[in-house]
Amino acid sequence: MNFRIGDIEIGLDAPLFVMAGPCVIESETCCLDIANRLVDIGAKTDVGFDF
Repeated sequence: MNFRIGDIEIGLDAPLFVMAGPCVIESETCCLDIANRLVDIGAKTDVGFDF
């Protein structure tokens, strides 16, 4: 079963999609650093991320 969130398809027949982020927000700088790293990883691997 697949479903959509906006223009992103999620499910067994869809490309890999990862929901990721910190469990606790320690600082704005830390969150932005993590988000930027996920953007870089997604661009290099064609993996979708939700932060």
